[in-house]
Amino acid sequence: MVGSTEWVEQNLVNLGAKAVAYLNVDCAVQGPGFFAGATPQLDNLVIDVTKKVKDPEAEGATVYEKWAAKNQVNTIQRLSGADSDFAPFLQHAGIPSIDIYYGRGGKKGDDNP
Repeated sequence: MVGSTEWVEQNLVNLGAKAVAYLNVDCAVQGPGFFAGATPQLDNLVIDVTKKVKDPEAEGATVYEKWAAKNQVNTIQRLSGADSDFAPFLQHAGIPSIDIYYGRGGKKGDDNP
């Protein structure tokens, strides 16, 4: 976290002028089960992309299909806290962010079924 915070602070002007979004995958694979967290303006992007990506755990299904079947509804959590590298991009620079990974329970506060 210190590294990403320092980097954002040192590149704040450039980020403000050029950054569109931040994709956080610092802990991309921790186990089974897909997790998605995002700022609201990126929800549709997460849904659209997961509909196009084949699920590595379910032959013939997309990430979206398995995620929907498991959750009854595709829940995109809201990003909060400061426990991952997305925090300085979102909270300090105001850049819309997405945090995705496999491994339910791999991060503090993860409650996606």
